[in-house]
Amino acid sequence: MPSGGARRPAPFSRALHRVLMALACALPAPASLAEEPPRPEEAASEAEPSATGPVIYIDASATLARSPGNSFVIGRRGFFSITSSSGKSLSIDAPLTIDITDDLSVYAGFDFASSKTASTPWSQLALGSFTTGFDYTFLDQTRFLPELSVSGSVSRPVNLPAGAAVTTTWSGGIDADFSLDESGNRGLIAGLALTYVTVNSGPGQLQPLYGGYVGAYHQWEAGWKLTGKAGYATFGGGNLGTVIRATPVQQAFATLEFEKYDAADNKLFGLGLAGALSRGTTGKTSTSIQLVLSVPLYLTRKR
Repeated sequence: MPSGGARRPAPFSRALHRVLMALACALPAPASLAEEPPRPEEAASEAEPSATGPVIYIDASATLARSPGNSFVIGRRGFFSITSSSGKSLSIDAPLTIDITDDLSVYAGFDFASSKTASTPWSQLALGSFTTGFDYTFLDQTRFLPELSVSGSVSRPVNLPAGAAVTTTWSGGIDADFSLDESGNRGLIAGLALTYVTVNSGPGQLQPLYGGYVGAYHQWEAGWKLTGKAGYATFGGGNLGTVIRATPVQQAFATLEFEKYDAADNKLFGLGLAGALSRGTTGKTSTSIQLVLSVPLYLTRKR
């Protein structure tokens, strides 16, 4: 051997270790060590519509009312409808509603109506009118100012008997909501509303109808919400040919509404009850009552 000793080769174990390490890096990871598959609820949420997109639903409701002649009933959106004769009425409306953002909603759709008087039976449920409208929150709540929103709608009858006057009903309102806690579960509300009917064809003219209310609400963690309102409205009277001859009337009213919401704040259903005392120019006082059931039918919803 040369002096200094022969050059020793690398140990076999060290070379084998290097080969095994290279193979381990090249091969794919076993299934048991791969990324954990998504949970069923996570996979379902990915397949559902995005929570940030618009909420689209059919805002279906049915209103059963008993009212005296020459008065008005309270609409679900805070507006008023003038009644010409005493009796009972049933109305069903299902407008397609789109909550474009949390602040802006638009809707449009038809309603169907049936009525009964003391001398006539219930009429056949028939197409009544087409309505379109919006709700827009233009001011968020600050320390001293409430949240403010404005709403409006336009309605026109679709199925009119021969010789009846063609009218357009314009409604608008402004509402204030002052939350008493950070979660928005308790608060005070108030609002003003205006309804004006224009006569497009035929003789007649109806004065505007003004109304206002104050109220409060409370929503529990389970999703139940209770809202109470009390208000006053006045109508200046008018006529539509020989069909409607209305005298001025004032009305005090109160409403109570129970609603149920899910964890994502989607409304599941609502049940409302309203009562009113009307007083005309003759000094006679009459009462009216109405019951409203609303069930939104969601096409997309908040998640």
